[in-house]
Amino acid sequence: MRYAIGRQYQYEIEDTELGLDRKLTIIRDLIRQSRHDGITGDVAYRITYTYTDDASRISAVYYWVRDNMRFIPDSGADDVFVSSHRQIGRIMHTGEGYGDCDDYTILTGSLLHSIGIPIRPVVVSAVHEGSGDWNHVYIEALDRGSGTWVILDPVRKNRGIGRTSPYTKRRVYPVIQ
Repeated sequence: MRYAIGRQYQYEIEDTELGLDRKLTIIRDLIRQSRHDGITGDVAYRITYTYTDDASRISAVYYWVRDNMRFIPDSGADDVFVSSHRQIGRIMHTGEGYGDCDDYTILTGSLLHSIGIPIRPVVVSAVHEGSGDWNHVYIEALDRGSGTWVILDPVRKNRGIGRTSPYTKRRVYPVIQ
């Protein structure tokens, strides 16, 4: 599957293990592609250029995404995936990006990946989201200074860095290279 940079993609993805893997493949591909779009790297640099350690750079990206995005769920049966290039364009032109947890994950992951911080997506069954399996995704970033993975869930604005909602199941995907 190919995804052009700067676009929005809409798919009907079944609510199964196969659908979950397809969704994560799309998210991972969009994050990987962002390394080559120039705009994502430029914005990540502007957010983090004054910091020298991973913890500070991770925190700066987390708060930038949290403060510049608004949660809007996908409508209908289709999942919509927005590239970081397009999301950054929205933020720069209107002052606000928007989307669901997939879009927050793509933007956060893309910004961190573009400055060389190891990241991995995590999917959970969040308790408060109802009975559906695998209903929330976020990014973890490796703070190489401490050797720990940091939870980055800017959708949950009241939770803060390093915290997410309670969940019943958790699946960690491989580091995005």
